[in-house]
Amino acid sequence: ARIAAPLRPDRPLAPQVERARRPSDDDRATVLRAITTRPGQALSILRETCYRLLGLDQPVHGVPVSPAQLPEPIG
Repeated sequence: ARIAAPLRPDRPLAPQVERARRPSDDDRATVLRAITTRPGQALSILRETCYRLLGLDQPVHGVPVSPAQLPEPIG
C-alpha cells in the first residue's frame, strides 16, 4: 500500500490490479538494496519488521530457541 497507486473507480479494475502486482524496476531495486546491503543482519531486520507489522513491542531479552528434534524413523 505504500508504493501502489490508488485504485481508480472510473477505470477497469483488472488492468489496475495487474499493474499493481508487477513491481517496477525502481521497486525491485529498492527491495534489493534493502536486503543485500546488510550482511549478517537479516535476523534482526526480519524480527524488527515482524513485530512492527504486528503492532507489538519486541521482547527486552532474546527468546531462547533450539532446533526441533528429528523424528524417529518408522519401520
